[in-house]
Amino acid sequence: MRVWALGVTTSQGPRPSSSPRPDIGEVHADGVLLVWKPVESYGPVTYIVQCSLEGGSWNTLASDVFDCCYLTGKLSRGGAYTFRTACVSKAGMGPYSSPSEQVLLGGPSRLGSEEESGAAGPARPLPSMQTFAFQTQMRRGRFSVVRQCREKASGRMLAAKIVPYRPADRTAVLREYEALKGLRHPHLAQLQAAYLSPRHLVLILELCSGPELLPCLAERASYTESEVKDYLWQILSATQYLHAQGILHLDLRSENMIVTEYNLLKVIDFGNAQNLAQERVLPSERFKDYMETMAPELLEGQGAVPQTDIWAVGVTAFIMLSAEYPVSGEGTRDTQKGLRKGLIQLSRCYAGLSGGAVAFLRSTLCVHPWVRPCASSCLQSPWLTEEGPASSQPAAVAFPTTGLRVFVREREKRRALLFKKHSPTRVR
Repeated sequence: MRVWALGVTTSQGPRPSSSPRPDIGEVHADGVLLVWKPVESYGPVTYIVQCSLEGGSWNTLASDVFDCCYLTGKLSRGGAYTFRTACVSKAGMGPYSSPSEQVLLGGPSRLGSEEESGAAGPARPLPSMQTFAFQTQMRRGRFSVVRQCREKASGRMLAAKIVPYRPADRTAVLREYEALKGLRHPHLAQLQAAYLSPRHLVLILELCSGPELLPCLAERASYTESEVKDYLWQILSATQYLHAQGILHLDLRSENMIVTEYNLLKVIDFGNAQNLAQERVLPSERFKDYMETMAPELLEGQGAVPQTDIWAVGVTAFIMLSAEYPVSGEGTRDTQKGLRKGLIQLSRCYAGLSGGAVAFLRSTLCVHPWVRPCASSCLQSPWLTEEGPASSQPAAVAFPTTGLRVFVREREKRRALLFKKHSPTRVR
């Protein structure tokens, strides 16, 4: 039996502090959705979730929860439950949180109210979150969790993005809502509703079901330059619209692009978005986990511009046309050096690329942002317009997907490590 000595700091750092009191989310007949504020930690943590029926003994529901939310189930219908959590790190287990408020299963669903939050965030809040039933987890990012949800009145399936935040980060976390609230474009995930509590931002979004862009290509036997152009046209169409609205996405990685039915691409995740008029200098620390996709101007600590998004589009295009990053090195320092100098290795691209494809990569991956084309210019480039986005004309060369499958597998391993590193230890 392992015994932890109280109040001792180990080589793995101090023990976690007490986990915040969990909030009661959606209430079901036999379970609830619990959400809580993440515990600050120097390393990866997990959570233990316990429940107590009618004030009785505490029983463990789950012991390896990586997220700061948990959907319980199979509890006694009509029972009055309270819940608590504890944080576990390599250094040991922290104390349990204060118990949640008691909830009667089978009672009315809720996730708090606007009066309770005292927040002046979403301009069109729902009367309450009882409108939606939260279901299975779809995605997990570094700072958020996305669950499928159902609008009870209509039965319509949507996505709920749950973003925990600290009071000091309230303004920052609301930027995603501010960016999304007025957007209407076929290649952007559309915001349906939003809710702000003192600890969580919940964004109710259009449900975008399908694989991410690169896995979508990798699951095929081969693909062509024309197919790459089709996806790039959709990405650039969304980018052009965003820039016309004065919004920079600033995270146009392929992981944030979902291919839905009929090959329709949707850009998601506006967690890094900012208003063009703000001209904020974004700290490079924010992008260090994805150094290979980082625009040189961000690495240099300069402000983001529309062409910063164009660099990201160029990186995505390069990966689709090579199964490799345009700049990489033996380590972080080598990669940074290559980015600063604009050492794009076009020799890594597939054999048989057209001159238009090479020219597109050269222009979008130029080290100087003022030399890169804008989204409108990209859409009008001869390479993208000669066949059009919906052309069925076959390309001369088919690219095998063996290399792309390896790239996707390695990226998924890295992403899993990043989830453990960030979730749920930090929020922005």
